[in-house]
Amino acid sequence: MLDLLDDRFRLTARPPADGEEGYLKAWDQQRRRSVELKLLVDPPVPPGDPAREEVFAEAARSALGIAAPHLTDVHDCGQGAVDGRSARYLVLAPLLDDTVAASSGNEPPELATVLEWGVQLCGALERVHRAGQVHADLRPDNVFLKKGAVTLGAPSIARLAARPVPGGAVHYSSPEVAAGHGEVGPHSDLYSLGCLLYFLVTGGPPFRGSRDEVLELLRASEPDPSWLHAPLVPQRLDRLLRELLEKDPGRRPADAAEVARRLREIADGPLPRTAHPPVPSVSSTPPSSRSARSSPDAGVATAMFEPGPAGVDTAVPSLATVLICLSVAGATGGVLTALTSVGLPAAAGLTALALTLWFGFAHLALGLRRQQAGALQSLGCGMLLAFAGVSAVAVARLPWSWWAALPVGLLIAAATSFLALIAYAGLVGAPHGIFHSYGYPWALSQYAGAGAAVIALVTGAAVRYGQDAPWDRAVMSGLGAWLGAGLALALVLIGYRGRRPGL
Repeated sequence: MLDLLDDRFRLTARPPADGEEGYLKAWDQQRRRSVELKLLVDPPVPPGDPAREEVFAEAARSALGIAAPHLTDVHDCGQGAVDGRSARYLVLAPLLDDTVAASSGNEPPELATVLEWGVQLCGALERVHRAGQVHADLRPDNVFLKKGAVTLGAPSIARLAARPVPGGAVHYSSPEVAAGHGEVGPHSDLYSLGCLLYFLVTGGPPFRGSRDEVLELLRASEPDPSWLHAPLVPQRLDRLLRELLEKDPGRRPADAAEVARRLREIADGPLPRTAHPPVPSVSSTPPSSRSARSSPDAGVATAMFEPGPAGVDTAVPSLATVLICLSVAGATGGVLTALTSVGLPAAAGLTALALTLWFGFAHLALGLRRQQAGALQSLGCGMLLAFAGVSAVAVARLPWSWWAALPVGLLIAAATSFLALIAYAGLVGAPHGIFHSYGYPWALSQYAGAGAAVIALVTGAAVRYGQDAPWDRAVMSGLGAWLGAGLALALVLIGYRGRRPGL
């Protein structure tokens, strides 16, 4: 026999498990019509605390009558018993069976569709927040689809009843809602919206695992950047997701209207069809590494030796390549002319050499980031040649017998080669990490980083040998040129911020 809820609603299926929320179709015996119920069922308990029951009744009544496009209407609310258990429920108009969760499980939606859905959900949240309410249930299985448009389901009963977040909802809850303390408000819904958009872009929530694991990650860890799971995600969308997923509510966007505006701006720009390339994307990282990998500074620390995102287009726009090339050539020629006494032909030749060095630096860095065998072999050969050359010079110049000078020369060569590798990683990798964290395309950031490194090396060498300056002054001059060149290239290439790779 089918269960009867509150002596009124004949349920057409078994109610959800204890402590979980779920939707059920039911027959309203009083009004003799089919309705949709959202239920939260608790274990069998003695008669409830009247104060707690009144909390739910008052909060649920405040959710009645909030009507807006893309928002489910709540017609009634109540609490009663079903199958010997206490239950709280909301009465809704019949809902569609197709949800965002089911639709996305078959094939990831196109990015343009994700952005359109995000704007529609922002409109629903604006209406909820204007009414002074917090929805607190923006999950993929609580967003319904009809003819390409989305409708946000009923609000969280657990939130209305001041109950703990159900296990299935914790993956899409803000830290303050999941923890059950702290100020809960509209910014909490923006975090949940960020989780939902993250799911639509990457195929999974920001944090994955059991309820207890997710609660700990919400408290202490940062989520992976979206491009780690969806390498073609536009930089501006990745940045918006990071802001929505800030643990501090004050650092999230101001309101749903601002999020909608930014989503429209992203949709107006160039977009790939999907954020997933036709090759397998990068796998998830363990929780212990998430905080370091998601920080913008992590790109600096691991810029040279961590493989880049799989499927990233390594093409650099032709105009951008010309701009970087002209910047490197102009800076190199200007430094050689101003700081050395070489003639114009020699300056032109050294400038051509600098451009060759820039091109080699950039392509070596790209190859290393993508772990290409040829790049690894080139790096190994370069270090071997540097080691052999430094060893020969050191042994020849040390005022000792060869058998004493040889081990010392080898140690000097090893240290020099290691320091050269560190300098290369820092001079080329650090600008790349900074450029990329500020929204410049991945490969373009590598070209710009290599350009800044070459300008720094030319400036340092010109000060040391052209001005006969001490080494410390030459190093400081090179570092100053490195910073100035990075800033100048950032300004020259500012039009490429937020573009997907290859555009």
